[in-house]
Formats: sequence, C-alpha cells, structure tokens
Amino acid sequence: MIKINRNQATPNIPVYVRAMTRGRSVGLTQAAREYNESIDFHTNASHYLNEEKITDSKFKFNVYKDKELVAELGKIFGNKCAYCESCFGAVTPKDIEHFRPKSEIKTRGEAILRPGYYWLAAEWLNLLVSCPDCNRRREHEVPGQPAMVNLGKDIQFPIADENARLRAHTCSAIQIANEEAQRLLINPCIEDPEDYFTYDDEGLIHPRNASDMKAICSIHVYALQRKALVEARKATLVRLQRLFFHLCLPVQELMQIPARHVNKRAIKQNQITELMNDVLDMFEPEKPYLGLLRDYIRRHVASGTYRGYRTAGIRIEDLLRLPVSRPLPVPRLNLSTFRNMTSRIPIGLRLR
Repeated sequence: MIKINRNQATPNIPVYVRAMTRGRSVGLTQAAREYNESIDFHTNASHYLNEEKITDSKFKFNVYKDKELVAELGKIFGNKCAYCESCFGAVTPKDIEHFRPKSEIKTRGEAILRPGYYWLAAEWLNLLVSCPDCNRRREHEVPGQPAMVNLGKDIQFPIADENARLRAHTCSAIQIANEEAQRLLINPCIEDPEDYFTYDDEGLIHPRNASDMKAICSIHVYALQRKALVEARKATLVRLQRLFFHLCLPVQELMQIPARHVNKRAIKQNQITELMNDVLDMFEPEKPYLGLLRDYIRRHVASGTYRGYRTAGIRIEDLLRLPVSRPLPVPRLNLSTFRNMTSRIPIGLRLR
C-alpha cells in the first residue's frame, strides 16, 4: 500500500455540479438528489428498526457508478488497487470501493449493522479504486495457514470503540472526528501506509509496530497476505535485486578505468545508466508494489548494502525522493453551475 495524492475538492463533473432542469429535483445535482432520496429511504421507520432492515425494498445507489466519476477516480488511482497496489487493468475491471460501506456494516465483533453510511454513498472522498480480491469476500490461500481463509473488505469497517460509530447523516463534526480517531483501517488517501507497514524478502507484509491494531486490521481486512499477492510482491522484489546485482560489475569496472580513457569510461557509464533506467522504471507511480520496493531501499540504505555504488555517482537513497503517485492539478470549478442549486451535501458531513 502506498500514499495517494488526491485533491480534497469535489471534481467538476456533471453528477456533482450540473443542476437538473426537469422533474421534482429541479435545481439539484444528481449527487444532491440521491443524497436526499437516500436519507428519505434509510430514515423511514418502516424500512429499518434496531439495526435491522425490515423491508424488501432496495435503494439504488447510482452516482458512484457514473462514467465520468469513474474516469476521475481512474486519473488518481490508475490501474492500481488502492490497497494492495496490484496492477489489474488488463485482467479485470476496477471496483469502485466505498471506504465506509453504504448499505450495511460488519463490525470488528462480526455484528451486522443496517443501514450503512448511506449518506456517504456519493461522497467523493469516500470513493476509492480497488481490485476484486481486496474489495470482495473470497477464499484465499495464506502462507502459514493450513486451510483456505475467507478474506476481503466487503462491508467490513472495524473501529476500536463501537460507541463512536456514526449511525446517521445528522452526525456532527465532533462525532465524525471521534469515529475517525477510532478507525482501524488505513486510508491511503489520508495516512501514509509506509508509516505502518514493512515487508520481508519473501514478499510478506508486516506491521511496522507489532502491536499496531490499525496495521494488523488493515492487513487482514484488505487480504494483503494472500498467497498470490505475496508471490507477486516477491517476484517484483527479485527483479529489483537482480538489477542491483547486475549493476555491481560495471560499477567496479568503471572505477578501474583510468580517468584519461574518456571514451571507455563513457561506454561503461552508459551501461550503468541503462541499468539504472530499468531501476527507475520500477519506481514510476503507476508501477506495482512501491511500498515494498521503498521499504527494501530504506532497509538497505540503513545497512549500507549499496554504499559502494556511490563511486559511480549512484545514490540508492535518492530513489526514496521519487513521487509515489501522480500530482493532480487543482480543479477549477465553474461557480455559475451552483446558482440554481437549492440543496447540497452538507460540508460538515464530508470526510476530511
């Protein structure tokens, strides 16, 4: 998992900024209309009682599936899963993931609460891109486990203290802050996952602090220890290790070429540059498992493994200065689109 650069402002796309001109929702955006209708449905006493759904009727959430909204999320997350960093665009469609589940919630104690965070179903900051293996409940092999394990986020949203759980759209800013303080899942758009995780050379992920419940819960809920993912991380790390190994000989040879042999040194330097370009390519923001690779670099910088490469002008620690996600321009909102709006999602209900 890696930190994601993300604009806090809602994007300038029709579902959020274009007011409707027909029907009962004249003056509202599609997001505002769905927000209001969702409140009407989920606060109806004939639909929910004592954390249970008592009606067969279903509310259809549509905004989060909007094509332009999905495209905007694609600009942020690309074809990488927000949780495991796997590149999945060529093999499976992306899941638009609700960080706080919209319809129902599974607590840390396995209780099911209904409804979920219905008022956040179209909230921009509650939407992420995930691969199916992280987002859906599936059977997985896990290294060290004798049997298949059912893993995947699905409707899970564990918090440390259930008394802080938000259960209605009328929650205050203080209540939102209280639940945030109890949250046990890492949000890569808020926290820096590198502060929470480390990896070993087998591709296994571990809490940086062995007693950190947020790291522990995130590994379990997002299925970050599933065998196929561990193997993919290890294969990526092995490729990086091989590139560094192949750098060793030309670096040594360069140091043995006298300074007066300018052409020979240039040829050897070009060989080193080509190998380093292959290394740099692995650290492009759209490439997989940057959290793993950066942790490897950090550990080996500390141990001095590649200190000898400095003689060729290579500072391995500079790889940690590279961006891990693409910078995004600040969206320019056309304020005229708001003139006819009579209702919007209250600012106090937005997640910060």
